[in-house]
Amino acid sequence: MMKRTIRDPAMLPAKVPVLYPRPEYSLPHVEYSPPQAWEQPPMMHQPPPHFSSSSSNGDHNETSYIGAKRRRVHVDMHDTRRREDVMYPPPPVPYNQPAAESDVSSEAGDAKLEDDEPLKKLHGKKRNRMKDEIDALRKEIGSMTRHLDWLRQDGMYSRRQQPLWADIAKQQAHDLSRATAENLHLRQTLEEHLDIAQEYIDTIIPKTPAPPPSPRQNPPPSSLPIIMCL
Repeated sequence: MMKRTIRDPAMLPAKVPVLYPRPEYSLPHVEYSPPQAWEQPPMMHQPPPHFSSSSSNGDHNETSYIGAKRRRVHVDMHDTRRREDVMYPPPPVPYNQPAAESDVSSEAGDAKLEDDEPLKKLHGKKRNRMKDEIDALRKEIGSMTRHLDWLRQDGMYSRRQQPLWADIAKQQAHDLSRATAENLHLRQTLEEHLDIAQEYIDTIIPKTPAPPPSPRQNPPPSSLPIIMCL
């Protein structure tokens, strides 16, 4: 078996690059830690010059705040706060201020009275309506009391009376006796009128003689009764 030799070094294969370094076990093992300060995205505003942070430990650098130049906006806001904190003396009070206050108070009182007038009218209407309702209730109480007394008296009277069926039976017996007496009276009157009419007829119409009796004829033998001799 023959070995192939390569004389040109360009024909040698390229070395593969190592992506990660080989760990050295002689040094102390250090774990990976991300950076303490992250870069801000481009869309965010940069912090003001007097406010800066250190990329090493994340602490604020106050020396930069002292030596840095403040922006105009911060200067105006600071001056405004300082101006607001200043207490100015009160304005001078004019001599005729009490008269103006009295006028204002009188106008306020008149306006208050004008505003209170509809409320007073409303309260007056409510008071009158309540009074009318109370009077109506008192009248209704009186009428209901009288009606209750009448019901009590009627109940006591009905308790003293006889039962209803007894009253009905008594009334029917009275009606029967009255009808019987009236029928008897009518019968007597009718008989009297009949006697008077018969007398009048007998006096006006003469009596006709009775016709002579007709000779008797011998009845047929079939019509004779059969007498059976025992």
